[in-house]
Amino acid sequence: MSKYLSVIIILGICFGTFNLGLTQTSLAQNSSDLTQEGDDLTMVKKGVGNWVETLKNTLKEGLAIWQRFHQKVVDYWKGNILPKLQRWYEKKKPELEEEFKKEIKEMKEDIGKIFSNSWQWLKDLIKSD
Repeated sequence: MSKYLSVIIILGICFGTFNLGLTQTSLAQNSSDLTQEGDDLTMVKKGVGNWVETLKNTLKEGLAIWQRFHQKVVDYWKGNILPKLQRWYEKKKPELEEEFKKEIKEMKEDIGKIFSNSWQWLKDLIKSD
């Protein structure tokens, strides 16, 4: 969900900036001051330059916002959630370790069964030839 939200925000920033750049370029092209072809090219370059500068500034602002948001999330995690998880883990640690040992034992048994079945299948395959 957060990935999609990030993509939507970044695209919104980029396209919003792109529209500002187009508006500046179109205004420059429609002004009555541009009578020569060289002036047109100069104004278009200025418009593109303004668009690039606006894009850079917008991305810097967006990055600063995301950095502040990230810092708030990290601070909240470290201050509220992580201590609760650590206390819960300390309470459940013996149970979890016991359950983990049971799972390891079951996995070893399952692997032994699978290996013996596979070995038997291979023996049968060799004998059938």
